[in-house]
Amino acid sequence: MGNKASHHGLSTRQGSKQPDSGRVRMPIAPAMKSRVEHCVERLCLKGCKAVWEDIAVLETGEALPETRQLSAEENRAVLRELKTIMSVYDKSGSCSTD
Repeated sequence: MGNKASHHGLSTRQGSKQPDSGRVRMPIAPAMKSRVEHCVERLCLKGCKAVWEDIAVLETGEALPETRQLSAEENRAVLRELKTIMSVYDKSGSCSTD
């Protein structure tokens, strides 16, 4: 699909290389993928620092206001996608790619 949300330099472009976590991932159903992509794009519009904070919340297993309507599986997919997008930044939570 190649959707892109470029506010604050965040991209949701599909096809980016993801680090291999050693887990087998089930394919995402098209309807679920669309819901996940839409949610990720909305979260990215909040900006870099907010996305780091949202990742921390999602890592605890809690839902965000933007993800409450999603299933647990969809919440995990949102978390994976946000981590992939933010992988261009260092692990310190920085919003700079330098």
